[in-house]
Amino acid sequence: MFQMIGGGEKAGSGIDKIRQGWASQHWRFPAIREQTQPDRVWLVLPIVSMLPGQSLEKLRELFGTPFDGLNQEEVQALVTAELEGEVSNRRMKEFCDRHPSDLTKMLQGLVRRHFYPQ
Repeated sequence: MFQMIGGGEKAGSGIDKIRQGWASQHWRFPAIREQTQPDRVWLVLPIVSMLPGQSLEKLRELFGTPFDGLNQEEVQALVTAELEGEVSNRRMKEFCDRHPSDLTKMLQGLVRRHFYPQ
């Protein structure tokens, strides 16, 4: 619709520019949510730090000293679950460049060790 009135570009670089801007500010990456019936697409643009201090404090209180033994990607997964109510392989792929099977193993390991925000 915006292209019809001359308000849009065809290059397809908009999402990349948004992601670069969010990364430069160390904010959580934008997320695209899709829904069918009715068809809708949401672009969620959180203006929240990648690792907000309040979330880290809450998770440290919840899990105690074992939380300090987690690697950066495991911490990011828990923060994502705490902030967004869930974490998935697909969402973690937006934060890191690990193979999807490695992310699945990491998330399963967190669950197996009882690391999940309530």
